[in-house]
Amino acid sequence: MSQKLRQLTRPSHIIIDGPIGAGKTTFGECLAKRFNGVHVKEPVTNDPYLPRLYDFIDGNKKEAHVPLVMQYWLLIMRMLQNQWVAHAVAVEGITHIQDRYILLDRAFQSMFKGREISEEDYEILQDVMSRVLRVLPRPDIVIGLRVTPQIACERRERRARDFERPVTVDYLIALDEAYERVGWPTLRKMGLLLEIDWNADLDTDNDGNLIEIPEPIIEQIINHIEAS
Repeated sequence: MSQKLRQLTRPSHIIIDGPIGAGKTTFGECLAKRFNGVHVKEPVTNDPYLPRLYDFIDGNKKEAHVPLVMQYWLLIMRMLQNQWVAHAVAVEGITHIQDRYILLDRAFQSMFKGREISEEDYEILQDVMSRVLRVLPRPDIVIGLRVTPQIACERRERRARDFERPVTVDYLIALDEAYERVGWPTLRKMGLLLEIDWNADLDTDNDGNLIEIPEPIIEQIINHIEAS
C-alpha cells in the first residue's frame, strides 16, 4: 500500500517567483496538481509592453520609455490578479498557486533606475507600489526558485520564445544581482520567503512537463505555511 501524501491543512495562497527561465510556471503547474489547487499564470501573453521591452534591450532606443510604462501596467495587472486570487482562496476554499509577486518587480525596476527610469520617477513608482502593497492581502508563502543565470539562460533558450531572444546571460546576471539587492532581502525580513535550489536537472516527461516535485520540498512548503 502506498504511503498517503501529506497535504495542506488549509487552503493557501502560494506565489512562485524567480528570474526569467527559473521554471516558475512548470513548478506552479506541478504544485497545483500536488495540492489539488489552481495554477494562475503570470499575464505575460497579454502584456503589450514585454516584446517592446526586449526590443529596447536589443538596441531599439525609441522604446526607452517602455520600462517605466510597463511597470505601471504590470502593477495594475498584478494588483487585480492578487486580489482575485486572495478572494478565490477565501471563498472557494481552494489553494491557488500564482506566478510572481508584485513586490519583486522592484528588482526589475532597479535595473533601469537613473537611466530609462529617472530618479524622481523611480521614487514615485516606489511610493505607489508601497501604497498598493499596504492594502493587498499577503500570500501565505513566496517560493523563491534559485537558479544560476547560466542555467536560467539555458532553460529560456529551450522554451524558444522568439521575443525573449535579447535576454542574455549578462542580462540575467544583472537581474540576479537586482533580486539579491532589493528583492529577496525584503521577503526574508517579512518571513514570507522559502528559497529552493532549483538548479538540478528537472525530471520531465516526453513533452517537457515536470513529473513531480520531490516530497522533501513539499514538506518544506507545508511546514513554512503552517508555521506562518
